[in-house]
Amino acid sequence: MVKMSIKCAYKSIIGDYVFNMVEREIENYKRQTGKAIVNLGVGDVKMPPPKELCERLLSETKSFITPTGFTGYPSELGILQLREKISEYYVRRGACVQYDEIFITHGAKPAIGEIIEVSNFTTALIITPTYPLYEELCAVNNIKVRFATLEQLKEISSEKFDVIFLCSPNNPTGEMLDNGIIGQFIDIASKNNATIILDGAYADFSDNYFCPYLLKGSERIIEVRTYSKNLCFTGIRCGYVVIKKQNPFNEGYRRYLSLRSNGVNVITQKTAIFSYHEAVESEVKKRAMEYRHKADIIAKVLKKHNIKFSGGQNVPYLLCECKESGEKIFKELLYKMGVVVTPGEAFRANKHVRISCLALEDEILMGAKLLDEYFSK
Repeated sequence: MVKMSIKCAYKSIIGDYVFNMVEREIENYKRQTGKAIVNLGVGDVKMPPPKELCERLLSETKSFITPTGFTGYPSELGILQLREKISEYYVRRGACVQYDEIFITHGAKPAIGEIIEVSNFTTALIITPTYPLYEELCAVNNIKVRFATLEQLKEISSEKFDVIFLCSPNNPTGEMLDNGIIGQFIDIASKNNATIILDGAYADFSDNYFCPYLLKGSERIIEVRTYSKNLCFTGIRCGYVVIKKQNPFNEGYRRYLSLRSNGVNVITQKTAIFSYHEAVESEVKKRAMEYRHKADIIAKVLKKHNIKFSGGQNVPYLLCECKESGEKIFKELLYKMGVVVTPGEAFRANKHVRISCLALEDEILMGAKLLDEYFSK
């Protein structure tokens, strides 16, 4: 038997444990009953990209297989035209973000992992509840974590951290961090010479996105964005990272990419360029409204049964309070009603479950009906 030393503390990670448990229980339910499930747990999109992008994707693919349209390795930093379009996106919001402060990535998850790989972080602050990836990556890289809520901001202001993880709009609560809160985290980071990693995966779902680069000291912020949810690129992978030139990570990440990456799929990048056209931006807003409509369908059931919840506006999720553990409610909903939700424990939100509104409307309507029956018992 081959013995291996693996740099990973995955067995101690709550989110990893919960998600694996969810998958096991779903498979067990299907084996036992042979029935289909109503999946309101998964955080994956169900619709293809907007029509204009689908057409562009096909066009770019056809062009790519011609002698004149074919290209070899793209720049590891990303196609210049896409980076310029992203720069314009920030300029329209009043911030100066130049194209050479933008790096095209395979999505938010790999980008955050790469930034940590470049770093020598030893201590991290994670504001909870939140997406479990940050905790998982810290565990893998032996980074000591201090968990805190926004309510504990004054309490933690005197503590020392190398890196602060923020998620805005927050997955799963939907809470937006305003300029005052972000400014307080910049102050904490400045005292510690720390970096802020700001996950803005759901920024385009909100009408109140606040550009962090309008604030003094914002060069400490590395904003990570993805096209996975807003453009439905989950299957073709593309996103970007903003790192200001005053931040030493700009040069460090640039060198990292030159060593570790041959760039993001060129067809995907060329398609993403057109996402900044007015017609596509309008479609993205329309879809965000559709997700809010779906959230309202579920919210009516929750309100009917006096269940407290957050979310549904800035993110396509609802985080619901429970009287018992989220894991227990998850199992009851699965085995009694055939409905899948995500236990809040995965996000360090005990006695909560997260309901995804990314499902198609028929599934949302059936899920609402079954949830109503469950809570009526």
